[in-house]
Amino acid sequence: MTLWDKFSDGEKVGLDSSVLIYYFNRQEPYFQHCLQLVRRIESGQLRGVISTVSEMEILVEPLAQRRVQLVNDIEDLLRRLAGLDVLPVDSALARRAAEVRAQTRLRSLDAMVAATALMAGCRYLVGNDREFANRIKGLGYIMLGDYV
Repeated sequence: MTLWDKFSDGEKVGLDSSVLIYYFNRQEPYFQHCLQLVRRIESGQLRGVISTVSEMEILVEPLAQRRVQLVNDIEDLLRRLAGLDVLPVDSALARRAAEVRAQTRLRSLDAMVAATALMAGCRYLVGNDREFANRIKGLGYIMLGDYV
């Protein structure tokens, strides 16, 4: 079974921060899968969902390294992709994240990412964090490392 067999056409999929970090850094061996995810979101085959927490995580290193062009590229992609929803943290999401954290003992930022995908109605969250995958409940976690 391939990664793409997991999803139905137009399905809403949560993206962990690592997916876009790998994409922007062209990090092998994950880049091709991340590129395909972005292309499928761009074409409408999938809908992507990330939290503003992930937006923050994606921007940290480029800002720290003063990679202005990369910061601009990230901001441009997040604005340009009509099929990507960047959901803000509000009180309802904070409450859901607290529930996720209480049940799973995930780190706070991971609980926010999971709560975002859950509240958006995603069946799956794609990332590459085995601990996250092992702890999360009520949401399928697809490990990129299992498909490379």
